[in-house]
Amino acid sequence: MQVFNGTAINGLAGRISAELEQTGFSVIVADTAPAGEYARTVVYNVNNKPATSRRIAQQLGGVPVENIAPAGIFSEADIVVVLGNDRAP
Repeated sequence: MQVFNGTAINGLAGRISAELEQTGFSVIVADTAPAGEYARTVVYNVNNKPATSRRIAQQLGGVPVENIAPAGIFSEADIVVVLGNDRAP
């Protein structure tokens, strides 16, 4: 899994990645999402891992799961999380 920060909060993707890793998920280095408006956090099941995608979504508070990542998101991970403004305090 790879977490992308779609918010203006520096370090948020790294912090969420660490939390997910502590709960047993394999996480690669966090990154910043391409410029755009990310209103909500979404888990993207890009390589057919539906059960794991649902577990991650539940861990993040029941966020939605979709199958196609937004334009400009490139990752070798099977699952991509894009943090939206709903994660901002």
